[in-house]
Amino acid sequence: MTPASAPEPTRDSILNECPLNRNKLDSLKGFWRKDRCRSGGGVAIYTGDILNVREMPSFVPETIEAVCLEIIKPKTQPILITTVYCPPSSNNNFMDDLENYLHVLDSQNKEMILTGVLNCDLSLSILQSHSRRLIDILELFQMKQVIADPTRITSTTASLLDIVATNRPDKVKESGVIHLGISDHSLVYVSLKVAVPRDKPKIVESRNLKNYNINYFNNHISHLLRNSSWDHKDQTHLWIQFKNIFNYVSDIHARIKTRKVRSTYAPWLTTEIRCEMNKRDHLKKRAVKSNSKRLHRDYQLKRNEVNKLIKSAKRGYCKDHIELNKHNPKEMWKNINQVIGGKGRFSKTTTISAIKDDLGCTIHDEKLIADRLNKYFVEVGCHLVLGTFLST
Repeated sequence: MTPASAPEPTRDSILNECPLNRNKLDSLKGFWRKDRCRSGGGVAIYTGDILNVREMPSFVPETIEAVCLEIIKPKTQPILITTVYCPPSSNNNFMDDLENYLHVLDSQNKEMILTGVLNCDLSLSILQSHSRRLIDILELFQMKQVIADPTRITSTTASLLDIVATNRPDKVKESGVIHLGISDHSLVYVSLKVAVPRDKPKIVESRNLKNYNINYFNNHISHLLRNSSWDHKDQTHLWIQFKNIFNYVSDIHARIKTRKVRSTYAPWLTTEIRCEMNKRDHLKKRAVKSNSKRLHRDYQLKRNEVNKLIKSAKRGYCKDHIELNKHNPKEMWKNINQVIGGKGRFSKTTTISAIKDDLGCTIHDEKLIADRLNKYFVEVGCHLVLGTFLST
């Protein structure tokens, strides 16, 4: 399926609650389906014959209407993609079964994508109990729901029932909703980056003062300075000579060492939080290696604890910095831009190539455009005051 209005050709198409003719589709390559035992539809995923895919039926419990595939791409971590359908008449046990199902997928330590119709309206300002439970489950496995617009629109309602959630939201390039006439549910889509290149680590140089002795350093540099010729009249030459001697002695007594630091800006990550993060990662490795339910549960508890610590530390850091610089907007916004990822990601520079003056004539000269804009903003306050006075 490649919708004409989709931004890019669709590689994976997922169908929910769709009665399909088995005779026409059995010979179709790359079509994975699970039909209902009773009359009606089922769920299916179409991948075509381009991708290297294998079905994972052992992961899917009997109590859930779902299909699970592992997509294998060269030089990229495999992706587990699953589609799930929750009937409107399902009981409270469905969310428990869904949590257990995602627990099985999460234990594989791979990228996960959950799609489907779970009949939980996530567009409501006050979520219902089963919708809140779904959000809690997604947060438990660090998954983010990326569809924001309503997916089922009638004359009286607009509901967000069709979801796409992933534990790697940084790989989401684009997502959205396409309204088609073939169903009362609109088509949802997501475009993923095949691989996200890691940022190059920042290399910091510093002096190693572990074995530094200030007396040895002073004696050494004093000896070289006394035995050097300082007869040159050029001050620049003398400065370079002194700098070379100083650096030579420094390299002997306090060698330069290099270390890698985080390329992302996260000053709120304290030593205590980093220790807890290491414990979390260690539990994850042990849980995956041993496949122990107890270790998986310990890992989930530690993961949630670390997430709360990071959110609390980041919130406290931003609050303190804003309070500290409330009278210094430049420094305050500088820090805010660093926290949210930098100015360039969220703002655009607009180039004004032409404007019109009061007589309607078009101005193209850059200096005249700048003068005209400057004059407008200088006089706008007076015009506003005058207009307010005249209107009263």
